Amino acid sequence: TERAYRVCGQLTHYATSIHRSQFRVFSYSIILFGKAEGRLLRWDRSGAIYTEIFDWTKDPNTLSEFIWRLNSLTFAQRGYDTTV
Repeated sequence: TERAYRVCGQLTHYATSIHRSQFRVFSYSIILFGKAEGRLLRWDRSGAIYTEIFDWTKDPNTLSEFIWRLNSLTFAQRGYDTTV
């Protein structure tokens, strides 16, 4: 739909802005939409890789485990360019 294209463009703009303002090789996004659906996205210079749609209300462990594991990573593992 037209709205979906606008949202996709907005998400791409956000990821591009993050990569321009921070020295990053890649970044992650958590997209929650609908009443209980979500996706995890990994952005880099070539585009985005995304997970299948998951229901975060029926299986909240997927989202909480991702956030917990992300918080446990080093700066380099989170996508920061540590050579800068």
